[in-house]
Amino acid sequence: MSEHLLTVSGLRVALASGREVLKGISLNIAAGEIVALVGESGAGKSTLALALLAHARRGARVSAGQVLVAGQALLGLQGEALRQARGGLVGYVPQDPAMALNPARRIGSLLLETLRAHQRLAGPAEQARLRQTLVDVGLPDDAGFLRRYAHQLSGGQQQRLLLALAFVLQPRLIVLDEPTTALDVTTQAHVLETLRGLCRQRGVAALYVSHDLGLVEALADRVLLMRDGELLESATATAFFRQPRHAYGQQLLAAMPQRSTRRPCAPGADALLSVSGLSIRQGGRALLSAAAFTLHAGECLALVGASGCGKTSLARALVGLGEEVSGQLLLEGAPLPLPLDRRDARQRRAVQYVFQNAYRALNPRLRIAQSLATPLRHCFGLAGAALQAALAEALAKVALPLEVLRKYPGELSGGERQRVAIARALACRPKVLVCDEITSALDAANQVAILDLLQGLQAEGLAVLFVTHDPQVVRSLANRVLTFDAGRLLERPADLAPVLFNPPCAAVG
Repeated sequence: MSEHLLTVSGLRVALASGREVLKGISLNIAAGEIVALVGESGAGKSTLALALLAHARRGARVSAGQVLVAGQALLGLQGEALRQARGGLVGYVPQDPAMALNPARRIGSLLLETLRAHQRLAGPAEQARLRQTLVDVGLPDDAGFLRRYAHQLSGGQQQRLLLALAFVLQPRLIVLDEPTTALDVTTQAHVLETLRGLCRQRGVAALYVSHDLGLVEALADRVLLMRDGELLESATATAFFRQPRHAYGQQLLAAMPQRSTRRPCAPGADALLSVSGLSIRQGGRALLSAAAFTLHAGECLALVGASGCGKTSLARALVGLGEEVSGQLLLEGAPLPLPLDRRDARQRRAVQYVFQNAYRALNPRLRIAQSLATPLRHCFGLAGAALQAALAEALAKVALPLEVLRKYPGELSGGERQRVAIARALACRPKVLVCDEITSALDAANQVAILDLLQGLQAEGLAVLFVTHDPQVVRSLANRVLTFDAGRLLERPADLAPVLFNPPCAAVG
């Protein structure tokens, strides 16, 4: 790992107002080296990741600096030369599959289009490259899978498809922006091992943006610590996790969720939500058969399992968004219809959902103030000063500043968007909150803040169903754990979280 494949010097990104988002970033990454970029949401990590492809989000521009990849200057490229460099020279794996996958194209078509746009291979070689790439990222390579559309995949499968789209071109530098947040621990380990092997064997340099410090410790050769658009520290992973030099790094390590010892309050005796005989099918295949469980006021029930098992399908069924669902739901002892359109306003408000994909859940054309104001007006008829006070309270609960209200979702980081989505659900003052991987896009400090928030709300009687892949989050928050086992739900103690994340459940398909 002696040859520098990536050299960045004096890189600056500025907004139209003149405020700098990146402030003179300089770094190197060697061939075969994996460098992790860590820091809080809004630190500028994704901005730096995009700048390595000579790109800046709307309202920003690369104002100074140089980016060299394998000796080629990217910032001076234009037109076809730049298009070829993006993908062929620098691969990119975004955090959000919804923004990257064309819902109208089949998987095989997406991969072939990407490959043919940059390289011309003979038919057998092309098919061999395509199928080997799918195997490398842990996806099926059969013809049936290649005919699927992105919406027919689980969240974890969608994220692995993004990895395949990047690696199929065999780039020299790979930039990964939180690519494993949607993956269960077993699949995550497979993908990361694949990433490590590809980087070592092919001499690919990798910049890995992540909030997951546990993952970074296991994967990275070196760690870059970022805050407010500046690099504060560069150290080997071993040195950083033993003792960061900068106080900010020490704070991040201290804020890791597994360090938390607080536990949620014990549940009450009466079931707030009761589920019986719940069965779910997807595309003719049974995901869940005759499941039964209860959720009490003030309780957190974690739902775990491998990607594609049906966790999200179950979560959506509880809020009335399920398809091919049968069974019975009771809310405070009264029947709760399965379809959302048959629930009255009180029932819809009582059971709220926080989606895993915050960008897809928020209207990109509405400012955050408009998105948050809608449920407050609809549920409580708020207006004027009362509405403004409620908006401020909603943001304060999820640790966001008031200035966020003026922004659009595309102007926020992934973690900030997720906190807005949580605030919108909480604005309805629900009795049951269904959370689908809501902390996966958050840095350690903000994860703890959200978990603390949920624990506080549980003390007030809020019931939480928490879908997650993170065993540390389970141990910090959950009273009980439900895990999928061949179409059944088994209840386990939360303290067994570290051994519950390899259930015998194959991915759908």
